[in-house]
Amino acid sequence: MTITANNKKTSILCFEYFKYGDAINPSDIIGKDIRCGGTLASVEVNPNNSKIWISKLHIENAFAREMTPR
Repeated sequence: MTITANNKKTSILCFEYFKYGDAINPSDIIGKDIRCGGTLASVEVNPNNSKIWISKLHIENAFAREMTPR
């Protein structure tokens, strides 16, 4: 989930749903800085007509990679 706000202080909530091709072992990524990504398949906006901006992002071909320090 990502939480943010715009200049008008409107709350914006994004719920991300990642569909991985292969199983991920959580013990491999616990305690690490991880970057998740993939292909954006669809976006649903304000599914319940809330005044708060709400969206669901569906991501396919997802991956989870450890971030390397810069």
